[in-house]
Amino acid sequence: TINAYFGFDGIKPFLKYKERGIFILVKTSNPSSIEFQDLFSVKLVNISPEISEYRVKKTLLKRNYIHMAELIRDWSTNLTDFSGFTNLGTVVGATYPQELKIIREIVKNSIILIPGYGAQGAQASDIKHGFFKNGIGGIINSSRGIIYAYSKTKKYSPEQFGKASRNEILDINKRINKEIGIKT
Repeated sequence: TINAYFGFDGIKPFLKYKERGIFILVKTSNPSSIEFQDLFSVKLVNISPEISEYRVKKTLLKRNYIHMAELIRDWSTNLTDFSGFTNLGTVVGATYPQELKIIREIVKNSIILIPGYGAQGAQASDIKHGFFKNGIGGIINSSRGIIYAYSKTKKYSPEQFGKASRNEILDINKRINKEIGIKT
């Protein structure tokens, strides 16, 4: 997982491994992601780098996470294609389902890593827009929800965390498959 705030220079070294994939942060699942990722901005040409503020009228502003998704889409145009996806993926939190839907429309050829399911509060209905109708295109991450599944019920002791985790994974898979329309 890479923060591409540096621009293309920051991800370029990772792209030389054509058989590998990387994920770039776009809209993260943490609540304070709104502090920067949701800000509106615009690229202004012919403005001196020394100018730190500039008033603009009649200019289209986009949220920073939209700019990042568009950069990833553009950077992906000449990358290796694997079954319709490039090896440049995105990270979009399940805790922001509307943003996930918007970003999926921009990055049609990227796998989306979707954290925030479970312990952070996102549910199966929140992740559906990260997938295509055929059920591919997204990877769900629910680390704490799986690792600490034993603590949800008195059915399992801490020593039985493996069994509890396995059963939680099976339950998660059922809920997600139902939500995205995959028959099991």
